[in-house]
Amino acid sequence: MPGRAEFTISAEIPALTEILDGIGILLRQNNVSVDLISDIELAVDEVVTNSILHGYGGGGTGTIHIVVQLRPDRVEMTIEDQGTPFDPTTFEPKTQEGDISERVPGGLGIILIRNVMDKIMYRRDGRTNILHLVKLIRNRYDQES
Repeated sequence: MPGRAEFTISAEIPALTEILDGIGILLRQNNVSVDLISDIELAVDEVVTNSILHGYGGGGTGTIHIVVQLRPDRVEMTIEDQGTPFDPTTFEPKTQEGDISERVPGGLGIILIRNVMDKIMYRRDGRTNILHLVKLIRNRYDQES
């Protein structure tokens, strides 16, 4: 079952489709459940979109490198960029109450990522942000207990 996919894209929103399509193909070919694929694609979409919009300022003047490694019990993803340093593991989004139209945007993507991934690790290496995400592959029995 182990498989691997690697992508380098320009920091532009339209390039995100290439990554999501490639990840979906790899995971479907290896019989990963639709629910897990959805969680993984959601997390990658949020991370890459945040990198493009906030790390690079939406200008498309950089690249994002992603490695997806499928292991028997988990899917591991490493996402690297040279954008503005940002550690999503220490960021605390403000919880807001009241009408959604009155809320200040920001932080919901990080909450989503934390909710769908099993492990999130960040480090900065020189000028590179490195985010490592892990999604465990549980069999049906594990999910019911």
